[in-house]
Amino acid sequence: MNQTKQLNRENNRLDKQLDGEYESVMTDLVCYLRGADITDGQAERVRRDLLEMFIAAKERGEDVQTLIGGDYRQFCDAILENVPRRTVRQRVVNALSIALTCAGVLGLSKALISPTMLGAIRTLAAHQVPELAFPVSLGMLAAMVILSVFACAVVQYTCKTAFQERPGLAKRTHLLVTAAVSAGVIGAAIALEVLLEGVVLFRAPLCAAVAAALACLGGGYALWWEE
Repeated sequence: MNQTKQLNRENNRLDKQLDGEYESVMTDLVCYLRGADITDGQAERVRRDLLEMFIAAKERGEDVQTLIGGDYRQFCDAILENVPRRTVRQRVVNALSIALTCAGVLGLSKALISPTMLGAIRTLAAHQVPELAFPVSLGMLAAMVILSVFACAVVQYTCKTAFQERPGLAKRTHLLVTAAVSAGVIGAAIALEVLLEGVVLFRAPLCAAVAAALACLGGGYALWWEE
């Protein structure tokens, strides 16, 4: 088994020993680490050190605030100063993993809820031979790119602002703005797909489209644990 995957599983088991404020702070720290320019293996090793530190402090009855101080971000940045950043190759592998995963998820969703799939189910129910040609349009690809980029941006923003605290009104305003931006981007992607739906680039067998999406998911998952 890949060392990073094994370490992730061991860390997940250790994480169950935390509760209360220790668990909450650890969640924020790990979220911030995921947004740093380090490999998943390095993030898991840092996480292991933090878990061992937190578990030992919990057993001593020490408060988490006393352990790491009030500035969580400064605490995390101090740790990350000693962690090597991703190499160019590792950045390429990470970007490819994200791209393949997004393509797999969106592609599989499109294939399973497409008119081609629904039509095939109806015709099979009527004991007829279904039409299995799955059209891939320019609008579909454009929408998938927009949604993939937006999803990555949301994840990165969430990781970078893991320690940011907002008072009541500011928090509600932030949620409303986030919801409005999300609705706008999703709406624009849907509108673009509908607008360019007639520009069909090619047609593929439905089973081939599903297989390609599953292959993308498998490739993205495999590269996710690549050092």
